[in-house]
Amino acid sequence: MEVFVGRQPILDDRQVTRAYELLFRDGQSGSAPREMTAATPKLISQVFFSMGVEHVLGTLPGFLNVDRETLLDGVCHLLPPQRVVLELLETVEPDEKVIAACERLREAGFVLALDDFLATPEWRPLLPMVSVIKVDFRAMQADELYRVRTEWSMPHIRFLAEKVETREEFEHGCRLGFTLFQGYFFAKPVVLSGREMPSHKLHGMRILAEAQKQEMRFEKLAEMIRTEISLSRRLLRFINCPLFDWLTPVTSIERALSNLGEDGVRRWLSVAILPQLASGHSDQLWVMALARARFCEIVARESSHSIRQSDMFLMGLFSLLDTMLGMPIEEATENLGLVDDVRDFLCRKSPRGSLPSRVWALLESCESVDSGGLERAAGTLRLRPEGVAKLWADALAFSSETAREMRKESVDVDAGGISLFATPPAPILQSR
Repeated sequence: MEVFVGRQPILDDRQVTRAYELLFRDGQSGSAPREMTAATPKLISQVFFSMGVEHVLGTLPGFLNVDRETLLDGVCHLLPPQRVVLELLETVEPDEKVIAACERLREAGFVLALDDFLATPEWRPLLPMVSVIKVDFRAMQADELYRVRTEWSMPHIRFLAEKVETREEFEHGCRLGFTLFQGYFFAKPVVLSGREMPSHKLHGMRILAEAQKQEMRFEKLAEMIRTEISLSRRLLRFINCPLFDWLTPVTSIERALSNLGEDGVRRWLSVAILPQLASGHSDQLWVMALARARFCEIVARESSHSIRQSDMFLMGLFSLLDTMLGMPIEEATENLGLVDDVRDFLCRKSPRGSLPSRVWALLESCESVDSGGLERAAGTLRLRPEGVAKLWADALAFSSETAREMRKESVDVDAGGISLFATPPAPILQSR
């Protein structure tokens, strides 16, 4: 099996995605499911120079684990300093050689971070060179977290809380002064009983429900879309892009829908309305949903279930709908017209051997970078694990590129100006 690459989002205290940590495992290493491989020269070569890591990261920087050997042999200098944060593993002993290597990297423009930080005196000499300190939020008591945050604080250092899995932990970290967070707390549903759905989300759901009807009515859909000025503009901009080669420009909503066709309309509307449904939450929520949708779709295609591509796309796309809408998934999917086995799966009623369950097991192994689980799940779909790694990279690239295009079209969002280590409009990465 080839090198398998995943990513985990790093968010700020406003739940805006600032970076990704790159997670990868050498398929020959036989490492445990959650034991990631450090960035060896071989992995750096394969991931950065063969795959094209920009497809995984988009425009955001990537945190990269480095061990002592990689740090000292100079291979890190081959990397683009504006794209990576070098994360020193806790197993690296901060002796004179390591300190000298870190000084050279800083002078070359690299940003350094300390992983799984242990508040022991030998790390003090590295603090002037470090921009981020990562703390395992679940490995320390509240008083220990407070002591690390206060006693090791310096003006240029940002504290990152990792393994933050609940909203309560996120809010606690904010109160302690952490400004960066890593974990999947943002994807956990918070059900707001008795609260009405905001009107803009309700209208978006009504459009999606109309689009999922067996007999699509273009006139009715066009009427609903026209009430959303931004949606109408994006549809016409999309249908008139160079991808299509119409003899004359498309100027009406009805013609745009007709030209796309029923499947094209359902797909485009699902992707276009997703950020609207996720408003009020982390931007990573809909980026993750896009990656899931694309992956489930291409897995269906590659596993001889091409007739189910559209169904699997919607399964991945709506997998976080309960979090986006703040309601039980049964209510969120009630009137969307999803096929029975997809809705049953989303509502956790699907049998283990069903196609949605098998595709989802493969998706979960990719998200957790679990090579053992990946091999088992791939076998149930008659796919080769190394082929699945490429499909996952394709899905991440799709989500990054689609998110970039959607942000570019937004009037108020300028993701390219967001800085990880300083207030905008400073560069995305800067070393002190």
